[in-house]
Amino acid sequence: MHVLNLISESSPAAASIHLVHRNIAQQLGERGVSVDNALVCGKGLEGVGVCLGHEFDTLRRPRKHPLRYRRLLRELLSVVRDGNYYAVIVDGLLSANALLALDDKIPQHCLRVMVVHGRVNIGKRKLPALDKVVERGFPDNWKIVTVSQDSASYLAPQLIEADSDLNVIENCLDGRELTSGLLPREDAAKALGVAADGIVLGAIGRLSPEKDYASVIKAFAAIDTSAQLLFIGDGKERVALEALAQELGLASRVVFAGAIDGASRYLKVFDGFIMSSLTEGSPVAMIEAMLAGRPVVGSDIAPVAGVLPANYPYTFQAGNDDSLAACLRTFLDSSSEWTSLGRELAELAGTRFSPERFGDAYYGLLQRGVQ
Repeated sequence: MHVLNLISESSPAAASIHLVHRNIAQQLGERGVSVDNALVCGKGLEGVGVCLGHEFDTLRRPRKHPLRYRRLLRELLSVVRDGNYYAVIVDGLLSANALLALDDKIPQHCLRVMVVHGRVNIGKRKLPALDKVVERGFPDNWKIVTVSQDSASYLAPQLIEADSDLNVIENCLDGRELTSGLLPREDAAKALGVAADGIVLGAIGRLSPEKDYASVIKAFAAIDTSAQLLFIGDGKERVALEALAQELGLASRVVFAGAIDGASRYLKVFDGFIMSSLTEGSPVAMIEAMLAGRPVVGSDIAPVAGVLPANYPYTFQAGNDDSLAACLRTFLDSSSEWTSLGRELAELAGTRFSPERFGDAYYGLLQRGVQ
């Protein structure tokens, strides 16, 4: 079986999408499937053998760049035809729109699989081929995968009844590999500039509005604690967040470590991992924290709360710093439970997000296509 794994762009902002598709390639490869990785826009993405090198705006706004888009389609068609693929897996709406535009030129026995990352609104994207799908439905040789039940529930009402049976395949993370690479707490604390013998709360992620780290800082200012707050990551919100910490008198207790390669290696430094997102596709950083045995304080949005155990005690209303402050107080008062809670979360994540489960699900999807 020969499969093309098609990735839209190489931007660091799409890192969580890249992770899903690296896992697809690896797990299918371990099951004897030959996988070619191709990149439509940008360059320099690890593991990609074919790079078309187009500008992302060409793929994102085809009506604005008709000549460039036609060239993109010609090159993509050549890749698909030359590979004689059994299946093409695309990483979302933009590449799916391009593949749909070529649908009558690609052999019908070639299975098309669209992976949807997070909540998407097909009709608002102004993508011509997908606009037709909204009206008529996907062709029979297309399968749709979402990375969470939340994204499936959001997408289903946009599709005709024939397409409403979505495949939910959550991403995988190798817990054994992650835990074997964790730095000792003392080493991690020293490298990041926090005290190893004190309580450290915080997060790993882009400093961007949807992460709502401003609410975390405000909540932290509202509680009586000597704990430190640590953010690993960088982004356009950093200056504003640093100013907020300064304004609230927290400059000495809030640490911005910046972007660090292999940030998950430092997870042992956290006594509690805060997942404050207002929106998420798959909360990868939180799942990594769970695998590392870190207790989690999480917002109540479905992609976050849906990963945590039922009736989990440390969830709060997303975007509400008062709710988060109350949750943090309860969490800090329950330090005797942190170790056992961390073990419970690690076991849960290790089972639910195992590479074996993920690989079997994608391989089974392709096998059903053969039948």
